[in-house]
Amino acid sequence: MKVKNRDEIGDLVTDMNKMVQDLRRMISQISESGEKMAASTDELSASSEQSAAAEMHGAIARFKF
Repeated sequence: MKVKNRDEIGDLVTDMNKMVQDLRRMISQISESGEKMAASTDELSASSEQSAAAEMHGAIARFKF
């Protein structure tokens, strides 16, 4: 919002504008963090699957006669 007055209402509008900016920045950071967390989760899941497959392969190899 554009501030036209330098009285209490103008101060209130200025503070509200700052609050809106801060909230937008915070939401953006939360969104970025969520995307990074999702990527890390995918990597961890893939790594766990690879480890499980390697362990299964090793176990099968030990039981072959």
